[in-house]
Amino acid sequence: MAKQKPFRTSRTSRFLKLTGLTGRVSSSYTGQRLKELFLDTRRSSLSRSETHVRNAERIVETLGELKGAVMKVGQYMSIQADLLPKEFADVLASLQKSAPPVEYDLVASVITSEFGKEPEALFARFDPEPYASASIGQVHRAQLSDGTDVVVKVQYPDVERNIEGDLSNLKTILSTGSTMGYRKSDLEGVFAEIRDRLYEEIDYDQEMENLREFRRIFERDKRIRVP
Repeated sequence: MAKQKPFRTSRTSRFLKLTGLTGRVSSSYTGQRLKELFLDTRRSSLSRSETHVRNAERIVETLGELKGAVMKVGQYMSIQADLLPKEFADVLASLQKSAPPVEYDLVASVITSEFGKEPEALFARFDPEPYASASIGQVHRAQLSDGTDVVVKVQYPDVERNIEGDLSNLKTILSTGSTMGYRKSDLEGVFAEIRDRLYEEIDYDQEMENLREFRRIFERDKRIRVP
């Protein structure tokens, strides 16, 4: 499991983190364009590829830390082969596989806020080590008082409140320079789709209803088990 990191929930701290990233990425591509004035075609292409990788790694590190809408955008963009340079998309693809978990104290505070009791009081056992982590929440193994083993999916705080600001800031980052091959206007449709899907994904009540519907559909199929 990846090292747990502090989770930024305030709009100001997330904005500053993304602004700093924008500055580094923009400066990097400005320097790249100047460098290419003194390089031949082969060396220019190699240098540009290295710049793409370096900036993608910066973005992956920041998006993995911020999670929420910005990380979801990174995951989506990594599979859009026609929008990003291949080197860039290859690095962003790492966001599809894993996300650094948040500290347990934050998870416990969310559960306590929702149910009025700490996880240890609600469950016979609650594993503080996350079983899995993603862009808008993470999962912990637990056990009910009757001995039933369960997993508990906890949504990170303020995910919904930060969606619009995160999307706006990230759109600016991804359109910092023509070096990456597209303009801010090119991203409008992509971001509109991501926004809609995000609002669906953070609705855990709807997710529960979807699971119930899948259980109904597959209740006679012994090969499939829906929680």
